[in-house]
Amino acid sequence: MADKGLPLKIEYIIILILVLISAALGLVVNNLVKGHKSEIAAYVKQASGLEKRLTVVSGVRETLQRALKNSIRKKMEYKISLEDERQRRIAIEGQVNKLSSEITAAKFHAANMEDENSAFRNKTAQLEKERGYLNDQVVFLKKTQEHLQHKIKRILTRAKVELGQVVVTPGELTGKIVRANKNYNFIIVDLGKNDGAKPGMSLTAYREDKQIGEIIIEKVYDELSVCKSTFEWVGNELDAGDTIKGKV
Repeated sequence: MADKGLPLKIEYIIILILVLISAALGLVVNNLVKGHKSEIAAYVKQASGLEKRLTVVSGVRETLQRALKNSIRKKMEYKISLEDERQRRIAIEGQVNKLSSEITAAKFHAANMEDENSAFRNKTAQLEKERGYLNDQVVFLKKTQEHLQHKIKRILTRAKVELGQVVVTPGELTGKIVRANKNYNFIIVDLGKNDGAKPGMSLTAYREDKQIGEIIIEKVYDELSVCKSTFEWVGNELDAGDTIKGKV
């Protein structure tokens, strides 16, 4: 009976020891908890504050992330806009250069046209002037031809003719300048085919027995000839009424 009860008592003793140890540990832990309770509370409070700050920081972080994403998106949009603007600028510069070239070409063409128009106007004015002058010559010739015809015939019947104090001997061709135009070097004399005048014939001009120039016949009519001056004394321009003579 004693042998069987001994192990049971040992077990009770061990259990009692364990209970005591557990109680002691509980007391120790309780004391430790009571000793650090204020620190733990402070730590909990600090942890709560940190958690709140963390929540705020997380909210700020999300806000910053959204702002960053918007900034990146806007940056990309701005970059695309800049590229489009650059392409438009290149296109506009190309159009401007093209227009500038066209304007330059148009100005050059206009200048050429203006030069051509100016030359054409000058030529037209010159032709109109020449036409008027020729018309004037034709009218003058028609008016003077009949007037001179009878006078020339009377002169041809004379053996000697006194022309401004110049005595003409037989064998000489004599007459007078009917009209002289210095601008066109155009001279009309009252000598023609009927007088023996021929194209290329040289005549000497006199004024009061003084030689003042030389003329050459260019075109011959029956009673008149058209000449041009080949030489004139300075200060003595040929004029209507001056005497001319030459050898037949």
